[in-house]
Amino acid sequence: MDQPRAFEQAVLSTIRKHRAIAPGDRVLVAVSGGADSTALLAVLDALVRRGALAASLAVAHLNHRMRGAASDRDAAFVAGLAGRLGLPCFSGTSDALAGVRANREAAARAARHAFLRGAGDEWNASRIALAHTRDDQAETLLLRLARGAGPSALGGMRVVRGDGVVRPLLEQPRSGGIAYLRARGQEWMEDESNSDERYFRNRVRHRLLPALEAELGVDVRARLARLAEQLRQESALAEQGIDGLLRGSTDDMALSIDLLHRAGVGAPRLVHAWLARAGVRASERQVATVVRIAAGHDPSAEAVLAGGRRVVRRYGDLCLAPAHDPRPVPGASVELDVPGASVQLDVPGRARIPGWRVRAEVAAWPGAAPPDEEPAEVRSCFDGDDLLAPLWVRRPQPGDRVRLPHGRRKLADILIDAKIPRHERAGLAVIGGGADVLWVPGVVRSVVARASAATRRCVIVCAERIDTEPGTETRGSCSR
Repeated sequence: MDQPRAFEQAVLSTIRKHRAIAPGDRVLVAVSGGADSTALLAVLDALVRRGALAASLAVAHLNHRMRGAASDRDAAFVAGLAGRLGLPCFSGTSDALAGVRANREAAARAARHAFLRGAGDEWNASRIALAHTRDDQAETLLLRLARGAGPSALGGMRVVRGDGVVRPLLEQPRSGGIAYLRARGQEWMEDESNSDERYFRNRVRHRLLPALEAELGVDVRARLARLAEQLRQESALAEQGIDGLLRGSTDDMALSIDLLHRAGVGAPRLVHAWLARAGVRASERQVATVVRIAAGHDPSAEAVLAGGRRVVRRYGDLCLAPAHDPRPVPGASVELDVPGASVQLDVPGRARIPGWRVRAEVAAWPGAAPPDEEPAEVRSCFDGDDLLAPLWVRRPQPGDRVRLPHGRRKLADILIDAKIPRHERAGLAVIGGGADVLWVPGVVRSVVARASAATRRCVIVCAERIDTEPGTETRGSCSR
């Protein structure tokens, strides 16, 4: 088998093994013009053309306009490549990096994420394909290790995320994509910033990894990628065990001290998970303090945490309470800003839960444009004739499931795949209709009642993050 066909078959094997792209999927391919993304577009197009992949493709390119003529050159190259392949091309520009000096990579990534989500919604994409390779996986593991990440984060990237993002090249080395392009005679654009060793990732890519491979005489990138996969599997298994232990606890706001004693050396991990379930962000030092309180003999010891919360020891339990409330409250009666009940959302109308303000409006579709969004809002459009009343808003709850193009999935699994930190999950908003979860802003959108070309009446739901304290509303942003 020649090199191009072998590479195509390897990518197809990854797609099939992980069920990354299904027949009928509409795949928006993010293309910067570099070797990796050009190889991704070329191989997916080849698989579609020879009938091995029954999907529709479109191209998306965001011009950050930070490299002058070179940025414009890349945009023109991508547009030309899409044109030659006969594919729709969504292009955009961004000023998100203007004036940004620190953490420019994160700012660029956030801008691309928002652009791809918008282009994906416009084209009704069911998948967004990114060009991360096995080399990127190895680099990511080393970067996170250097920053002190835990086992879950060291699991690295996934081929398929719960929000529809797929990485078909994640099991292939970068050199394989370059060899594929050369064998096909396909050019690509070189971004000189990829060689700029002021960036930590570039130093890892061009200095650290080659030095390790030269010294050890092994394929370090392949071994690191394999380690990331093993860590992801073991972390998932550990999370299942922790969830099982916490489900056996008497109350989400109380943690049994006896359970902590039985956890032994795993007590800090259990405390961290317990706090995260309640939406409490705790540092390593704070977690250690909570563990010491459980191991001590003071029956009323307490520790103040971030976000206006404290942990109070009450007999055989650790209980969460507001930091400003001096009363000793049993764990079962402690109430955080996470109500279990849902709030009805009328159409048109407004609803509010702690941390979120949501409104629903009706608009003609597609004859009239949807109303303008405020900068802090995220928006999703639904087919009003397919919605089941009443709509509602609440926090995530155990057992929540979301209907996706390939079936129903647990929301908990989607949040894990999307790498939403556990301490942030309890603060999300869930918007639903009837018995269906319709939308978790910034995370996932169900296929239920999705607006389409056949929609006659569009229900537009806008969600806005706010602070939970009255009079201190702060606008936030998220995508999708």
